Amino acid sequence: MITFTDIQAILDAIADHATDDIEGPTCPHKRFWRINRDDFIKGEVPGIVINGITYHIKIVNANKPLESNFYKVLLADLPVTEGVNSTTILQMPEDGPYITAGDYSVQVNGVNKSGDQIKADITEWLTNGMP
Repeated sequence: MITFTDIQAILDAIADHATDDIEGPTCPHKRFWRINRDDFIKGEVPGIVINGITYHIKIVNANKPLESNFYKVLLADLPVTEGVNSTTILQMPEDGPYITAGDYSVQVNGVNKSGDQIKADITEWLTNGMP
């Protein structure tokens, strides 16, 4: 069974493998998943300000888990709206590599995982009550 600790390890592995520096000054949200499970499920991605507009982007969609923003943005660009303003957040990590690439692979807790396995693990977590 995939747990929130596993999700954190997966997101860490993706971040560690990213071309861009997610700890650097150009990344507004850093490792936002390094919080407790309940805050992750109920919270928003911090620091998303585009052209002076703060976008309040829920991390998880509890009613439709597979529509959770943290998952969707790993798969494709993510259109977001704040009031009358809208924009698109580029697929994450911003400069790749992306889990959707056919040759994607990272080490998660010492186990090599493909992008497809990562998608399956996140899907399992989201659809099994997010333990």
